[in-house]
Amino acid sequence: MLEFLTENWLALLLVLAVGVALGAALKAPGKKLFLRFFAQLLIVKGYWKFVLPFFLFSVLAYFMVLNYAEEFLIDRYISILSHFVTLVFAIFVGYFAFLQVAENRLEKFKEEGLRHISQKSWARAKKYYEKIYVIDPTDFGSLANLLEVYLMLSDYNSFNEKISHLEKEVEDKQDKIIIYYLKVAKPLLQQDLGTAKSELGDCISFIKDNPELLVKFSWNFGDIKQSDVYKGLDGESKKIFDNFVQYLTRSLGEENKAKFEKADYVLEEPSATNGI
Repeated sequence: MLEFLTENWLALLLVLAVGVALGAALKAPGKKLFLRFFAQLLIVKGYWKFVLPFFLFSVLAYFMVLNYAEEFLIDRYISILSHFVTLVFAIFVGYFAFLQVAENRLEKFKEEGLRHISQKSWARAKKYYEKIYVIDPTDFGSLANLLEVYLMLSDYNSFNEKISHLEKEVEDKQDKIIIYYLKVAKPLLQQDLGTAKSELGDCISFIKDNPELLVKFSWNFGDIKQSDVYKGLDGESKKIFDNFVQYLTRSLGEENKAKFEKADYVLEEPSATNGI
């Protein structure tokens, strides 16, 4: 063992240096840029996670054979190793080719889903977003769109089944505002004011604790306002829904915003803007 270390200290030091550098890069503040660089360099996201270990293993394996195998067995070992490396790489290429096809399908489904929403074809949009959910249930944006489509179709049972799934996919606090929006919108569209006001209180408390999130918040409320379920709203439910949208889009004005945050959800003099 000692002989091995003394004879190959340079190769081991190189492997150690690469490992330390990779680990430091992954823990650094700019790790997302680092990961994005490798993802773009190797075309498909995730390729580098296999390529780097595979490359290091292959180099080390050939190094070991060339330096420690008996001379008359080197050709045989190199042949076996070459077949093994080729097989592993072929499996790798096939697997990521499959992932690329799946990713292309997802992008196509997303385009179709958005297109049908813009055309007010809620049922068709639902079909495409449900296909996305089957392929990738962790896609937060697509799942959020699906839940809003459920609201547009008054499919509250499906909404109830999947809202907990959306909550599990929250990556940052910004995503939580979307969840609060959906959880407030559902009882408002059902004209269940008690539940709606309770959810509103939780939403406002969260936003007041994290006011910077609302500055970056972006959502197209115009789609749901084109739905029949929204157009069927009247009275207090409609006023609260419109004011809530204006609150999220920061178009209430300071005075009305202060009133809204104090649970005056109807507002005696609501803002004139639509918040779309």
